Amino acid sequence: MVRPDDRTFEHAADHFRAQARCFTPPPAPDDALFLQAEALYYDRFELRAPGAHSYAAHLLAAATDFGPFLLLTSASGLLDLRLQSYNGAARLYEGLLVRYPRTRHRPIALYRLSWAYPNVTVSGLPRDREEVLRELRTAPAPWPVLAAEAGRVELRSQDAAMAWSILPGAGQIYTGEVGNGAVRLSLALLSAAALVVPIVYMAKHDELSWQATALSIVGLIGLQISYTTAYQDAQRAVFEHNERAEEAFAATHPLAPCPEGAR
Repeated sequence: MVRPDDRTFEHAADHFRAQARCFTPPPAPDDALFLQAEALYYDRFELRAPGAHSYAAHLLAAATDFGPFLLLTSASGLLDLRLQSYNGAARLYEGLLVRYPRTRHRPIALYRLSWAYPNVTVSGLPRDREEVLRELRTAPAPWPVLAAEAGRVELRSQDAAMAWSILPGAGQIYTGEVGNGAVRLSLALLSAAALVVPIVYMAKHDELSWQATALSIVGLIGLQISYTTAYQDAQRAVFEHNERAEEAFAATHPLAPCPEGAR
């Protein structure tokens, strides 16, 4: 969360407020911080499926454990940027609530957090979606009704996707992408078989075969790639599932998050 004594954040906030003076009238400090959070929350863009170069980088990284190749696998960037946007927005909304507890944006910030929290990947934030919704239910009408209805929407969480991804493909199945998950699970099982079967064969026959050893190495590399790519793709599947759910909710609640009487 943004600490009250965070000078770097204060410097950035001062710069944002200075730019906001171009508008008449300039926004109040809590308005400026709310707009910063909104900008991050809606920093969304289309993610494209990884190309051959991405899988080649994963293959080289898994086969060699060479630092630059490992860097290439994490340098695709767009997925991380989407995830960090949710992390940053949650920090700013929580910072707004701490710094300006009486801000008029409090209900809207809580409402945004109720959708953002399942997508965050950082630890240390002060609460979770259920706590946010409980607090929103204590806000003036019509927020309690909106909070109750939003709470009935089933979202997926990054933490659960990470736990499910101990089995490659299970994270995708958890988010409803059954076909995607089944393919990834099948590839992981084939890789595991390619890793284990040659070892068992050589142990059983008490002999060392370069063909069996090579097949086992290929299986190990395939298993590493399966785990890495399946976990990253599960992260993508979580926030895309949640964003679809949020859009569907907004379609049936066109005034959210500014219902009559909440402005």
